[in-house]
Amino acid sequence: MIRFLKGGTLLDKLNRTKAALTEEESKSIIKQILSAIAHCHSHKYAHRDIKLDNIMFVNQNQDSQIKLIDFGFATKIKQCHFFQEIMGSPIYMSPQMLSNHNFNEKCDIWSLGIILYYILTCRFPYKSTTFTELKEEVSNSFFSLNSLSFIKNVSQECKKCVLRMLTYDEKLRPSAFELLNDPWLKDFQNSHLLNDSEKYTLYTNITHFKVF
Repeated sequence: MIRFLKGGTLLDKLNRTKAALTEEESKSIIKQILSAIAHCHSHKYAHRDIKLDNIMFVNQNQDSQIKLIDFGFATKIKQCHFFQEIMGSPIYMSPQMLSNHNFNEKCDIWSLGIILYYILTCRFPYKSTTFTELKEEVSNSFFSLNSLSFIKNVSQECKKCVLRMLTYDEKLRPSAFELLNDPWLKDFQNSHLLNDSEKYTLYTNITHFKVF
């Protein structure tokens, strides 16, 4: 799959432009990633390493399709089973993962929330640079509409979607399928959403990686 990805990563694009994406650009990207995550979760796989570096553009076109890559940390979701391993990039980790507590596939939703926050602002919601500091900062953080008031030219529906993804309590954090029906996303039509062939390819790529 990687040989087709000629447009660079989402992080590359943001570093080149030095500017936040528009709300509509952000919506297109998030809907595509969420579609891929929902498909992974429907087959009982959690990605566990969703980050800007693992989102790639197929080509250099303005409306290029994107791909979710690198399933090296992907794992099978087992019934009544939680994960405990700390893995991936700390800045994208959910509070439960940072604390080495039991967590489930909704860690992918938290990571997607961090991505949406970043592409709208060109900055992460945390200032910490070390794992220990980040763990403490995340545990003391609470996001609200007021805390997102600095984000200009973005709708309230968009901000509420960010907040839903960054719900601290994993039990209250929405699933990928619930988010697909979020008011900010549900009416958005995108020709780049996964079709049946792409869903099959994605599933095949997941199962070809070592899954823990």
